[in-house]
Amino acid sequence: NIGGMTMATKRMKKKKNTPQKRNSYITRLRELAQEDHPEALYQLGMEYLSGEHLSYNANRAFSYLEKSANHYYVPAMLELAFSYMTARGVKRDFEQARHWAKRALSLGSHEASDLLTQIDYSQVQEASNEKEYQQALKGYQNGDLKETSHLGECYIYGIRVTCDKEKGLALLHEALDQGYKEAAMLIGDTYFFDEELKNDAKALKYYQYGNQDNNKESLYMTGSIYINTYQDYNQGIAYLKKAAQYESAQAAYQLAIFYLGDNPHVPQDTKALKYYLQQALKADYEDAFEFLDYLHNEQSLKGRKVLSLDDFIELSQIAAKTKRPED
Repeated sequence: NIGGMTMATKRMKKKKNTPQKRNSYITRLRELAQEDHPEALYQLGMEYLSGEHLSYNANRAFSYLEKSANHYYVPAMLELAFSYMTARGVKRDFEQARHWAKRALSLGSHEASDLLTQIDYSQVQEASNEKEYQQALKGYQNGDLKETSHLGECYIYGIRVTCDKEKGLALLHEALDQGYKEAAMLIGDTYFFDEELKNDAKALKYYQYGNQDNNKESLYMTGSIYINTYQDYNQGIAYLKKAAQYESAQAAYQLAIFYLGDNPHVPQDTKALKYYLQQALKADYEDAFEFLDYLHNEQSLKGRKVLSLDDFIELSQIAAKTKRPED
């Protein structure tokens, strides 16, 4: 995740963190920075980014990092490149990002090579986001409900625009109210996965739209909420089974785990375990391969007769025929 990347930084050694010593440390940094000491300029910039001793201020951080970089301090060059790449305290500028990364590379930085690759990737992603947003905006203006929903996603996730979850949800509701039922799944996901808006009851309400059409993703999410939030295993397992029926590999995998019998709410059922694990393996679900390995190698399972030798042979043959995701 390039937007969440944090560059490795070299820190001055500091003594025990008391208010007096923190103030003394910052005061000394400021004094050295006024004398254009490259490392002090860099450290002061990083303090504004960390928010540990100074209030977070990306603009001030950029200013100090730029001064340090102009004094040929390589760590500052890398941070400056990252700032230009991610619009951290400055307008996004991929050419400037490359410029500073290349300068750091010319001075022997091994990190700069990886950073240049990330800059290239980020620029491609930015172009893709711009295209995605413009397509959604044009579709919305033309009354396309699918693109209205897509535009809502752009605002929720900050794709090309400033993140505005309230506006994004309003657009999703607009599409749903006019009959685009797929928007309900997106609303449900927002209420389930977003930490600020987390509300499982609301998520469940909107997943029900997809359940009416046997949408495997909404069926799976509904089952998960019943189990994890409401501890209703009967309802939850029923929804997972229906999701698996409509080819949800994730649901099949979860059912296989449940039927191992380690959960006190779900009794062991080796026949069901084999059936659902087989389904997940055939669907090339990555975790299913690891689960099969676990069942084969875990010593604590040896006396439980979870699967017979013939079962293992059959499942292993299926796994061998299926291309494993990492391959």
